[in-house]
Amino acid sequence: MAIGYTIEANAKPILRAFEDLARIGADLRPVLGQIGLHVRRGAQRRLRGRKSDWGATRGMLGKSLAVQVDARSVRVGSALIYAAVQQLGTDSLPGGAITPKPPRKYLAIPATRTLRMRGVFPRDLSDDEIKFVKVAEIQIGRRRWTGPALVNPETDEVMFALVRQVRFKGRPYLLFDHPEQAFALSTIARAYQRAWLKATGRSN
Repeated sequence: MAIGYTIEANAKPILRAFEDLARIGADLRPVLGQIGLHVRRGAQRRLRGRKSDWGATRGMLGKSLAVQVDARSVRVGSALIYAAVQQLGTDSLPGGAITPKPPRKYLAIPATRTLRMRGVFPRDLSDDEIKFVKVAEIQIGRRRWTGPALVNPETDEVMFALVRQVRFKGRPYLLFDHPEQAFALSTIARAYQRAWLKATGRSN
């Protein structure tokens, strides 16, 4: 699932504004950092507003978003393995689905909020902590179905649903649309004014 996703600011007004700012010798990194932080805050706000689907750990994804700035660009993203597929959906993957490797096995989906928040999977548990059952009543998020599962041996509570594949549509949370572009332009304009005043000796 190692796929990449890039949003490029191709809007000509933003590119021209950055060129003007660079032309007077201003350091672009503070401006790029502000824009990156604004994009990250917007992404975290969208993730918090999502309804849970397949029990996705929205909180972990939002907290994992990082901003990286260099002299000419800013990147906002996450190192979590499922970050890109949450943005793009499973259609972006080979075969259009998340499948187990090797194919004969199952995908294990944490069925409880506690397991999702802790990031716990079957490999993290000992054999006496989970039990395989062929048929169980499963509910994750808004979905209910009957199928194989790993359950608590003492209570028979479903801990992990076992499925052959997972498909879902992407719900973009990292955006650089009109509101973000307007913020970028205003941020660049303020930085240009400060840099111009400093260059001409008119700043206090």
